[in-house]
Amino acid sequence: MQTAALPRQDAPAEHELKLVVAAIRAAPLLEWLRARCIPDPLYPDGLVTSIYFDNRSMVLLRAKINSDFIKRKVRVRWYADPATGVAQDPAFIEIKEKVGARRFKIRVPLEVAAAEIAGNISISALRSLLAPLRQAGHWVATDLQPFVRIAFRRHRFTDPTNGARISIDSSIRGTTANPALLPASRPALLAHAVIEVKGESRELSPWMVPLGRFGCRRESFSKYERCFRKLTGNSW
Repeated sequence: MQTAALPRQDAPAEHELKLVVAAIRAAPLLEWLRARCIPDPLYPDGLVTSIYFDNRSMVLLRAKINSDFIKRKVRVRWYADPATGVAQDPAFIEIKEKVGARRFKIRVPLEVAAAEIAGNISISALRSLLAPLRQAGHWVATDLQPFVRIAFRRHRFTDPTNGARISIDSSIRGTTANPALLPASRPALLAHAVIEVKGESRELSPWMVPLGRFGCRRESFSKYERCFRKLTGNSW
């Protein structure tokens, strides 16, 4: 595995805050947010699917579990209409990095149709989707392979007080993306939903304090890590 490099300095950086809540509270919480936030003008509701890459030693996953100062995720991501489930172009190949408390995200649109990726695409074809990142000059380890596939429902809003982006992700479930690395098993449905707040501030807006009434708690939450643990029963 190559040594991780720092993010490109021209990549936009922001803070990302997360609040975790029991999945059964997601519906009333969504209604509460709808009454107080501005719906995203372009994508207020959608289905999101990602395929996370790692190597056989799961170096990227271990960096998250060990709370390393530099953490990286590499994934393919696409979106689908929530009413029809039809995958929409373009799909993206992404690098998401955290350096301390700062978050960097780089994404490159793919020429391969999202519907093709969502279908029965081969492992070698998935690995080839990393090429655009390397061609754009971004560091990507040579031994990465598709590992876990994660899907969820996302509702997006804007904070009316500071413009931060707010999303609530629910019905989070993981499946095996590569049986050679992770044996096939039943899909893992997580018992939690997560709110993500992305913007310039390190703190939540004052109007969000009542979220505690729903049982929301602020904590680190990685869908990749949680789904991996659920799929494998691993308790590192």
